[in-house]
Amino acid sequence: MVRNIAIVFCVILCSTEIFATFELIRQFLENTDTNITRVRTQEERKARSEEFVVLDFIGLVEQYEGYTAEEYDVKTDDGYILKLHQITGSPSSPKAAGKPVVYFQHGLFGDSDFQVVLGSKQALTFLLADAGYDVWLGNCRGTTYSKRHVKYSARGNNLKFWKFSMDEMALIDLPKFIDVVLEKTGQKNIGYSMGTTLDFMLLSEKPEYNNKMNIAIHIAPVAYFTPPFKPLINTLLALAPAAEALSAAKQIYQVLPQSKLIQIVGTDICGSELGKIFCGTFLSAVVNVQYLNFTALPEILAYVPAGTSRNTVMHYYQMIKNARFAKFDFGLLANPTKYGSIRPPTYDLSKITFRQAIFYSNSDVYVSVTDATKIKNELKNVVAFEKAPRGYNHLDFMWAEDATYTIYPQVLKVIADNS
Repeated sequence: MVRNIAIVFCVILCSTEIFATFELIRQFLENTDTNITRVRTQEERKARSEEFVVLDFIGLVEQYEGYTAEEYDVKTDDGYILKLHQITGSPSSPKAAGKPVVYFQHGLFGDSDFQVVLGSKQALTFLLADAGYDVWLGNCRGTTYSKRHVKYSARGNNLKFWKFSMDEMALIDLPKFIDVVLEKTGQKNIGYSMGTTLDFMLLSEKPEYNNKMNIAIHIAPVAYFTPPFKPLINTLLALAPAAEALSAAKQIYQVLPQSKLIQIVGTDICGSELGKIFCGTFLSAVVNVQYLNFTALPEILAYVPAGTSRNTVMHYYQMIKNARFAKFDFGLLANPTKYGSIRPPTYDLSKITFRQAIFYSNSDVYVSVTDATKIKNELKNVVAFEKAPRGYNHLDFMWAEDATYTIYPQVLKVIADNS
């Protein structure tokens, strides 16, 4: 009897969770309310009457005494207007010409705010600025800062704006950022590139950019997905077809923009003591909660996620499902016209010739040790292959409170050793 009751309870609970999951998918996909006010100072933030007011990138940096930042508009060859940010100085290293350049490229659903929101004592970007580096951060098309185009509006799920995947980010946005940084700094190469998937795509497709970088540092690098998968990946694989069908039916091309909905979750739910239990359980899929700074969580969720296109999300899904690090799959009918082949071509990591450093973990839900090792074996010039000293999950490399003394010193050492 007890066993039967337990089974019935489990069925009800599982059914409720499945329904809730699909309901969340629907709400997130349909949520395009991005009317969030961005200001430059904390004084402005407190004075504004709007319910949701956040600091912009420069405000996030310059709220700490002695740090300075700048921003630039960058226009791509296909008409997107992107935002490029720079941390120009810190209390220990004021603004000056000739500093070695570090370029940060955000990952999926990230942007430059994501790289600084944890503050001057914890974010790697600040630590590098303190160490004397000229820190630059790009914002790819479709993210919070890069929703402009010379012809098309990003509003209203305009397909003409949102019809892009990682290929365009890697092969159009990223090289443009690199060229602009080199032009503005007058340097011959990017000293240190902090990026993963987009770096791999660019450098394998446009090998000439191997000569424009000194070393690339890949933290939790995503390129391959080798089964057996962790439960989160299996869940995403199971839900992806339904999410794709729903987004197609609703003509939804923008996915998870920075929004009031996420801010409400962060402030009203994760900000409460009881809510921390819920948020910790939910986030445990991508972080190790024992390292998570729950006090900072409402502020983090005010900026994350920063949005992307449906095709970008589907591109990741294709990489997992097809077990190939390849260009976007347009389907059997369109691929021959686009690529001259039925299947999209793969990205060849062996074409990347300059120095590479990889930081990985044995507990990363997205990047297994097998996948990290496969990347290492395909790259020609790996100078460091470092495992996180503790059981870090995917976002712990950025969010963990102890990252400043467990993983970042190793990153700084690799940079110093390869100057």
